[in-house]
Amino acid sequence: SHSTSQPHASNPVPDLLDFGGSGEAGVPPPLTKMPSFTELVLDPMLTMTPNEFQDTWVQLQQTGALNVTFSSIPAPGVIEGALQQHLIRVMAQGQPTPSTRKYFFYGIGMAGGGACLCEATLDTASGAMQCLFRCQEPTLTAPLASLYTAALSPLGAR
Repeated sequence: SHSTSQPHASNPVPDLLDFGGSGEAGVPPPLTKMPSFTELVLDPMLTMTPNEFQDTWVQLQQTGALNVTFSSIPAPGVIEGALQQHLIRVMAQGQPTPSTRKYFFYGIGMAGGGACLCEATLDTASGAMQCLFRCQEPTLTAPLASLYTAALSPLGAR
């Protein structure tokens, strides 16, 4: 998937929109609104400690949410793996009730985008998952939701 000959040599950022799937490689979907950050490029190197995550979580307000429903419940580890391929890391996970899985995810944007945090709750009875986002740069919330959708839709999320 690295044999694309695109004339965007001035862009040093790797093409994260070419996920190796079907369709036109590297062509982003058209944006309806143009936020100040039009796309979210997560830094593959930057990580957070649990304390940094908690401090950031407490400071930030919720900037958005995404609700998806899985046609069949992914096995433990599958959701985390799918998001990790998109540079979204898991900070913590647990099972507060027998029918609920809870996750805390994060990604750190390049070019000063800051941290994008997520609390995701999966109802294993219905397959519904709610993702609550807290972004240091609120305009990254919509691209972040798109990234989660792209990561989870191959798992049957809609």
